[in-house]
Amino acid sequence: MNLFYRGSRWIHAKLCSIWNGQYYFYPGISTNAVFAAAFPGLVRIISPLNCRIGSGTVINAGAVIHCAGGVTIGNHVHIGHGFCAYSTNHNYASSQAIPYDATDIIKPVEIGDCVWIGANVSIVPGVKVGEGAVVGMGAVITRDVPAGAIVGGNPAQVIGYRDMDVFLRLKNEGKFS
Repeated sequence: MNLFYRGSRWIHAKLCSIWNGQYYFYPGISTNAVFAAAFPGLVRIISPLNCRIGSGTVINAGAVIHCAGGVTIGNHVHIGHGFCAYSTNHNYASSQAIPYDATDIIKPVEIGDCVWIGANVSIVPGVKVGEGAVVGMGAVITRDVPAGAIVGGNPAQVIGYRDMDVFLRLKNEGKFS
């Protein structure tokens, strides 16, 4: 049983590596980005031509990034398991059909450099997450997050701030994990 388990994990890891490797062929995705580094798993990027991912960024398993409206993820961003970001939404305010019509509402998502996003975080269309922000596990980001803010909850609220002097010093020294 143990040998079967280890063999199936190895096969799963290889298949996920092949799947995630496809994203390196898109011009906006850095070849220094890492997909599902901590645990083998699939990352789904829908409309990857509208996706920009910076160098040194890590995106873990189970992430779904819908880039139809454009998603930009900065350098040295760390994203936990189960992340979800959408840059498009349905028109629920339609007078033509319910629950929504065929119109897509496009609003790009931007995530700044050196952001840490915990597991199972969701980001709605049109949100900007500022440089150096920390987003707590399970947060639902429904509005812009200021640079250096620490946010959590549903909907996410600012619960503190990083020491930006220390952050900027470490960034300028190139001390990235």
